[in-house]
Amino acid sequence: MSMKQNVSFLERCGLTLDKLAEVACASGPRENGDPPSFSIQMLNDVKLSDFRRPSVPTAKGRLELLRVERRGDLLTIADIKGQCRKQDGRPVEAHGARLYALKTVTMSGATVFMFLSEPPADVTDDKFFAAKGTAVLYDNTLCGPRVLKACGIDRNNGQCLSWIFNAVET
Repeated sequence: MSMKQNVSFLERCGLTLDKLAEVACASGPRENGDPPSFSIQMLNDVKLSDFRRPSVPTAKGRLELLRVERRGDLLTIADIKGQCRKQDGRPVEAHGARLYALKTVTMSGATVFMFLSEPPADVTDDKFFAAKGTAVLYDNTLCGPRVLKACGIDRNNGQCLSWIFNAVET
């Protein structure tokens, strides 16, 4: 028994200081593989739900176009109200309400974001839409389009509304 007390914790665990330093300096499993910043258009099937069970739809959905952008840890989701072309042929979009979400968890093939109830600190946006909830962005770039699944609650019109997004990159 006295022999075990003289053995350091690291040795008892089979670790060395070199191994600990290597693990401490290593990046997470997806940090090196995080997708670069992007701006994509997605077709969204949005459904309303009851705020007591926000993940269960209560009505038939409707289709809408979204502009989804990722810049580092910030995800921006804006509904596209209309499109036109400039004289040079480039498209111009008119955006409606804009949701912001921050990255919370990265998993293999997906990133989880939390909706913000106020704009990010460095953003001033007159189209900001406050919400609570979660969005999961599935990065299927190697085998298909990206997919966005989200569930949120808002009180922007005085009532408590909840909704479900099922969006696919177009």
